[in-house]
Amino acid sequence: MLWLALVLLGGKRGREAGILLLFSFLLSDQLSSRLLKNLIRSPRPFQIFPDVYLLVGKSSSFGFPSTHTSNIFALSTTLALYYPRSAFFLYPLALMVGFSRMYVGVHFPSDVIGGACLGSLCAWGVVRAYQHLKKSRK
Repeated sequence: MLWLALVLLGGKRGREAGILLLFSFLLSDQLSSRLLKNLIRSPRPFQIFPDVYLLVGKSSSFGFPSTHTSNIFALSTTLALYYPRSAFFLYPLALMVGFSRMYVGVHFPSDVIGGACLGSLCAWGVVRAYQHLKKSRK
């Protein structure tokens, strides 16, 4: 709903940010869940430590990087690049999502840090690539 408002009511800047949000999210999501998890094959905490109390269901995928964290950092970074003042709200929210993945017992801190780095880099790359393309078309 917020994404639609950004695209429809945000003017040219909002439309650009909204479209780049999709690309950043998709790149982050696919790199994390389809490529890196299967290449690195890192176990999750409950697979190593059987006494871990899970607050959510067990995932069958590998642990590194955290896709939830990667995705929220991709979204936060894209928006922060377009709306810098939003970073004061978005990054604490992203950090809380990352922390929640450890708290519920499905990720190690390294999974979350890796996800945050991946998502931020994906967003930065997508936005910079778009800006370069836009500049080269002029």
